[in-house]
Amino acid sequence: MVFQKIIRKPESWCMEIMKILIIDDEREFGEMISLYLAEKLGCETVVESDPENALNAARWFMPDLILLDIIMPKKTGFDVLSDLKNDKKTSLIPVIILTVVDGTGSKIKASEYYAEDYLVKPVSLPALIEKVNSVIKRRYGIIA
Repeated sequence: MVFQKIIRKPESWCMEIMKILIIDDEREFGEMISLYLAEKLGCETVVESDPENALNAARWFMPDLILLDIIMPKKTGFDVLSDLKNDKKTSLIPVIILTVVDGTGSKIKASEYYAEDYLVKPVSLPALIEKVNSVIKRRYGIIA
């Protein structure tokens, strides 16, 4: 299955491969998720392990979806999420929280910051694919 979004350009239709940005300070975990998503969904992925560079990475890559950890050094995932949602260029990018934090308070806070969904690590890879599929289809009306 390859995710593509249909883009309307003057006098033509074209398909673009979906792009997913993974923001997680555990680079090995991010790379593993990246490889899995690329293989299963045919999407392009980028991993950013420094939360202080997350906004710049999102502005440069302009992903269709972001997977974001909460517990990171220097800057929390909630700080990153706030930065993303307060930036005109990245504010509409859907974000799925992917973290070890399994508290109701964190889930509520993620919702208040307009995260699309919340998954707790360790996450089953099929469950991750299901959530990614759901968010992408809901947000973009994607043809899989």
